[in-house]
Amino acid sequence: MSIFSAKTAATIADSPLMVGFLVAGTAVVGGLILAFGGPIVAAGLLLSILATLVVLRNLEIGFWGVIGVVCLLPFATLPFKIVITPTFLDLALGAVVAVWALRLVTGRQTRVITAPVTVPLLVFIVVAIFAFIFGLGNGPLTSQLIRRFAELMLSLGFVIIVVDYCRTWERLERLVKVLLLAGAAAGAIGIGLWLLPDELANTILNVLSRIGYPGGNVIRYIEENPDLSERAIGTSVDPNVYGGLLVLLGTVAAPQMLAKRPLFPRWLSTVIFGLIFVALMLTFSRGAFV
Repeated sequence: MSIFSAKTAATIADSPLMVGFLVAGTAVVGGLILAFGGPIVAAGLLLSILATLVVLRNLEIGFWGVIGVVCLLPFATLPFKIVITPTFLDLALGAVVAVWALRLVTGRQTRVITAPVTVPLLVFIVVAIFAFIFGLGNGPLTSQLIRRFAELMLSLGFVIIVVDYCRTWERLERLVKVLLLAGAAAGAIGIGLWLLPDELANTILNVLSRIGYPGGNVIRYIEENPDLSERAIGTSVDPNVYGGLLVLLGTVAAPQMLAKRPLFPRWLSTVIFGLIFVALMLTFSRGAFV
């Protein structure tokens, strides 16, 4: 449902004064953002607004965004600071939680599906909130502490939302499909960067330093020795973190090759698992060989 009625929208559109105010206001805000934050900040804010509008129209796209960030840009942050420096994952989780809560408040959703884990999880959330409040007198309230606590609450709340949203097999299957495709993309990126010359791969990864990733020599080697083999890291900074992600994705992808009714054609399921498996082996992490 639109916030403005068709009559209101028509009135605004037909009023030169209102259109002038909107254009002027947009120009002033855009100019201030460009002046004080630069083009990167302006572009980031514009993309954030567009992403929020998309999620408001379809909650499932918000889930896709969370999956994509986890698999492809898990450590990305905004290129500017708003009290704290939120990560892309914080924003994606926050958008999903906010839109889901808004659906309940506005009456678009009147029933919440729960699971046995829901009540203990809610109890833990309430206890954590009270513990946080009563513990404020024991130490300084830093931006890092606020961020960590907010991330904890968002992560716990996201579990409840996933349980509620995946109330049909169709929804669950669509999310698993997105997860597998994102996993295949993560595997392909890791393999591609591993195959490239070290200097070129390092240059490409340093581009991510603009959104919070570490810069400098980010390529990782066995025993941190450049004379030994390079370890695949994808966009996960650390090969062990990357390997852990691929292990989890592999446990979802592997059964698809043998399932009676796989979510994708069997050849595509095999390709997806192959990309994840090869990338996992190239991390040379202990988890890759367990």
